[in-house]
Amino acid sequence: ITYFEITTAAAMLLFAEVPADYLLLEVGLGGRFDATNVIDKPLGTIITPVSRDHEEFLGKSLAGIAREKAGIFKKGAPAVSARQGEEADAAIVAESGRLGIGLLRGGADFDAYEQNGRLIYQDAQGLLDLPLPALAGGFQIDNAGVAIAAVRHFGLPVPDDQIATGLRQARWPARLMPINTGRLHALLPGGHELWIDGGHNDAGGAVLAAALAGLDRARPRPLILVQGTFANKDAAGYLRHFKGLQPKVLTVPIPGERAAWKPAELAK
Repeated sequence: ITYFEITTAAAMLLFAEVPADYLLLEVGLGGRFDATNVIDKPLGTIITPVSRDHEEFLGKSLAGIAREKAGIFKKGAPAVSARQGEEADAAIVAESGRLGIGLLRGGADFDAYEQNGRLIYQDAQGLLDLPLPALAGGFQIDNAGVAIAAVRHFGLPVPDDQIATGLRQARWPARLMPINTGRLHALLPGGHELWIDGGHNDAGGAVLAAALAGLDRARPRPLILVQGTFANKDAAGYLRHFKGLQPKVLTVPIPGERAAWKPAELAK
């Protein structure tokens, strides 16, 4: 048994012994053959934006990766899919059609966008006027839209004011997270900011670069990128999005047993 399988089994036992109102269970890798996919009657399923990742297991094409992701779909369980590229969207639609499930698609059946400093959400049930997410980055508006779509599509008893509270109070460590206290913050020269982000694939690089470009427009400053990357990640695909920001790049090793890019190779 693998580390991921045994920890998933332990988690399932804990979830059974200490029931939650709702359990949001994230797959580890892909979907179809993931250890979490033993749940055969979920309340609903969600697919976030599909990008190239874990290609040694999931394949090289976005359509193939999307088919693996859509392996979490189950008959009788409604599904929500974030706004996808054409290739991934077609694969997800095809799998939902094969199973005959109700699929709500970002950009087609629901949308979320910023307007006058507010988050506007729209679907067939109507329009919501909500506060912007507390989480930094414009991509969090799309993420919030997917979450709201799931609440409404799955019929969860969550009133609009609780959705608004969730947007204001959400915290997500290591995802475009400002470091405002502690030893690292104390080391910063005056006028510098420190942000940390755990993104590591092509899509992660795109949204992070866009968020940093937005910060630069608001508060123009030089960008210093400190980067460490595991060996199985597409470093070039991730880093290419930062070219227009002209960062100074410092590459670092990642300690531990797991293989990582050597700093000199990552620098190239």
